[in-house]
Amino acid sequence: MTATVPRGEIVWTPRPDAFEQSRMGDFARAAAASSGVPLDSYAALLRWSLDDLAGFWETFATWAEVIWHDRAARALPPECRAPDPSVRWFEGATLNYAENVLQACSRADGPTRCAPASPSPTRRPSTP
Repeated sequence: MTATVPRGEIVWTPRPDAFEQSRMGDFARAAAASSGVPLDSYAALLRWSLDDLAGFWETFATWAEVIWHDRAARALPPECRAPDPSVRWFEGATLNYAENVLQACSRADGPTRCAPASPSPTRRPSTP
C-alpha cells in the first residue's frame, strides 16, 4: 500500500549545514570568490544562476574543470536572458564526454562512484 502525502507537505529537510558541507557549497564559495556575488546559501546560488545564466554556466564549467578540445567564446549568446530551448549553449565548443567523466573519476576526493560496485552476473546461453 502506498501512503499519500498531502500536497505541499514538507517530507524531508536537509541538515542545517548541508549546503556548507556539499559540493554545491564548494562551488558557491569558489563562484563567490571569482564573481564577487555573495553566494552564501542555496537560495542565493539559485538566484544568481537565474539572473546571470551565462556567467553561472561559464563559472561552473571552469570550476568543474571541463576539458575542452575547442573552447566556446561564451556559454550563451548575450541576448539570452532566460533558458530557451532554441539557444545553442557553448556554441562551437567540442569535448569528449568519456574523457571528462574519467578525468572527474580520477580526481574524485570523495565517494564518487565511476563503476559498478560489483560486476553484473555473467549471462550464459541456455541449453536445451
